[in-house]
Amino acid sequence: IIFKMVMLPTRDSGQYDRRQGDESSLRRRNKHVKATFKTCTALLGLLAFSCHESWTFPSVMATEDVVEEELINIEEEMIMLSSTEILLKLYVDTHGLGWSENENWLKGEDFCSWEGIECYDETESDKERVGHISAIDLSDNHLVGKFPSQVYMLPFINTITLRDNPDLEMDFTGIENAEYLKVMALSNSYVPSLEGIGGAQQLEYLHLTDCQMEGEIPDEIYSLYNLRGLFANFNSFSGPISSRIGELTKL
Repeated sequence: IIFKMVMLPTRDSGQYDRRQGDESSLRRRNKHVKATFKTCTALLGLLAFSCHESWTFPSVMATEDVVEEELINIEEEMIMLSSTEILLKLYVDTHGLGWSENENWLKGEDFCSWEGIECYDETESDKERVGHISAIDLSDNHLVGKFPSQVYMLPFINTITLRDNPDLEMDFTGIENAEYLKVMALSNSYVPSLEGIGGAQQLEYLHLTDCQMEGEIPDEIYSLYNLRGLFANFNSFSGPISSRIGELTKL
């Protein structure tokens, strides 16, 4: 199944096919295919390690260190990730093999059928969005590790719900890429910092209850002018609330 994902075009790869005569596009496609293969190789290595520590894949010992090294190489070389590759990274980085529910993940090419993934269907008025991911809901699913910022590259992502994953560390780096993100529900996950959150200019609802946050509320919060609901109780904030909160006129 994984090799099939490498060899066949992904949902996002049509853009390359439409520009086959463009030499620079072909170079990007080559990097795209190479990085996809590396992702799948790394994932196979992790699966191998889980099944039998002595099993090897392409002449390397399949350990988590190898997986991590391959993913770092992907990040350095990759110009653009497809939705499938982004979900693969989410799965690997948060130990998907240990999730409470991971039904259909990595089974077939239709990621819209994977547990916790919702896509825009044919009823969507904006036909450009059809088939793209609209929401990720992996609440209370035993995600462990650091949330990969590449998820914010999903072109039309609207909702990210990851509440009740206390061993999941959130990171808002690159959130400005999620131009259509309106809802983030992260309560009872680990949010060490709100740095970068100001980039989510379309955000309407932000759930941060019991996220182990400390210190002053950062000014970035007050630049979320579309915010309608902010839930941040059961944290250890200190200091005054800025008068800038009055700028959040929709709150």
